[in-house]
Amino acid sequence: VVPTPTSFDDSSTLAATREALEAIAELDAAVDVPLSVVIDPRVAEFAADGSLAAGTGVGVWAASFDGEAYALPSPELDPSTAAVSDLGDEFADYLVDGTNRIAAALPAAVVRRDIWPLDGAVFTTVNGAVLTPAGADLLRSLGIRALVSSWDEALERVEDITGSLDATTIARFAAPDGLEVLMADPATSRLGHNDVDTAPLERAVRVLADWTVRRHAQPSVTHWAMLSTDDMSPPDPVVAAAII
Repeated sequence: VVPTPTSFDDSSTLAATREALEAIAELDAAVDVPLSVVIDPRVAEFAADGSLAAGTGVGVWAASFDGEAYALPSPELDPSTAAVSDLGDEFADYLVDGTNRIAAALPAAVVRRDIWPLDGAVFTTVNGAVLTPAGADLLRSLGIRALVSSWDEALERVEDITGSLDATTIARFAAPDGLEVLMADPATSRLGHNDVDTAPLERAVRVLADWTVRRHAQPSVTHWAMLSTDDMSPPDPVVAAAII
């Protein structure tokens, strides 16, 4: 996830966005697998023209990135607010516009409109908004079949979800509203940059060990894992490359 800055005119609020873009570009160069990125259309455009992270190679990455980008509306509007305010048509139009803008900024990428990110870092004006059943209905009506989220974000942003969580199949489950939820497994916390005291290869081994133990303990369960950090920030490229 690339966090959306609260202001594009204040350089101090762009630091986290710039760092995430640089981390994704580094990760993309380190691993030979397609990546999936959540990026605001405006951020994608600034990345493409080189103005957001000049001299870092982000502009070159934007031109050549051939992974997936999840469509977001432009202007910014969350589905629950749209549903309760009778703005479903506007939300659909904004989503189409956002899709087109991301596709233009990242010309080699596949822009997907069947997955919706649950992450407060994406939405600056509705940070903290919960995905209500009405919002989920709106997403389904527009062809969205799954939500992608960190564990904490899912607990905070989806109504009536807690009772359906199963810790044994923690990374993938069906929410009460029928949408599938794909979550970053807590084991992937070791993929971040915060564990500086443990060697990258050891962190990779521990993640794989966690997954292997779970799989062997439940051979009849379909297991699935999202190779991301637990807060959906870009993984450490050295650790990710060791796993892949």
